[in-house]
Amino acid sequence: MGTKFKTSQETFEYRMTKHSVEKEVYVVLKPKKSWKSGLSFNKLKEEIEQRRQRPFCKGRIYEAISLLNRFGKPYGIYIRSGYGHVEDKDNKTKIEYRYFVPTEQFDISKEKVDLEHRKEIIGLKEDHLEHHEKVTIPQEQKLAEIQR
Repeated sequence: MGTKFKTSQETFEYRMTKHSVEKEVYVVLKPKKSWKSGLSFNKLKEEIEQRRQRPFCKGRIYEAISLLNRFGKPYGIYIRSGYGHVEDKDNKTKIEYRYFVPTEQFDISKEKVDLEHRKEIIGLKEDHLEHHEKVTIPQEQKLAEIQR
């Protein structure tokens, strides 16, 4: 039994009309305009579970964040993950990742650099896969034929 949606965008648009995790992530993170006011993943998960009054797995929330970043343009949201130093209860400094909506030019340019880096990595992976498909596998097949 398949779904009635053909694309991820259709799924996202349907979920945003209902009372869904995507909608909750949107409501919780939209006012978080800087890293300091942002939420760590665990706090975000707790907030969503408290609002929906049921537990969710991590993958479902990560998927919601991913869909919002890909298709959240009409809602005016793009979620960035950044890290910074925070002090815990024992006055020890640790690094914490938080989600927030970038408004400062510094955050936006940093995210663009990260996206460009990912595109480079994806390009390298595609090139490697293509080389493997067109060169390595045929060579191994020829070698196997010769050995027979």
